[in-house]
Amino acid sequence: MLTTSTTPTPCPWDSKTLNAIGDARYAFGCKKLFLARGRIVTCRKWTCTACVHYRRYPWAKHARSIFQGKHGVITDLFSWRGPKAQFTCDCRQRVHAGGGQYISVDTAHENVLAVTTVAVTGSVPITCEDADREVLAAIAACSAPLISTSARFHPVAASKNWQLKYAGLKA
Repeated sequence: MLTTSTTPTPCPWDSKTLNAIGDARYAFGCKKLFLARGRIVTCRKWTCTACVHYRRYPWAKHARSIFQGKHGVITDLFSWRGPKAQFTCDCRQRVHAGGGQYISVDTAHENVLAVTTVAVTGSVPITCEDADREVLAAIAACSAPLISTSARFHPVAASKNWQLKYAGLKA
């Protein structure tokens, strides 16, 4: 027999850095939240105020694994901050041309934090520990947009080899 409880389920994540990302998902409910075959199923949209927390956690965990070297040895890292339009037009092309990888996180006011393996104009060298801290802080600060639009909203992006692979989920 299935019973419901009004108290939120305690957050199962034990890492102090990642706890802040997932706590709010248990306090607010998704409109499409339901139990199917013993698993919680949600709408999985970045624009949903409950599911945005569900989307941030895998990216934070994946970014941490990248900077810990689980996706290959990282020798040089560079941090770049600037307007989103400049990153998509200029910097991303330079990273691809240089055979590098990147992960970018949208920050406030149409700006982007990008960590790349190739130096681009305006980037500064950064250590893996600092990159991990900055990217996780930027992912934790991601929130659902205040005004829903028909445009797609994906605040975290990565190059092909650093892309998050969803096991059977739509990205």
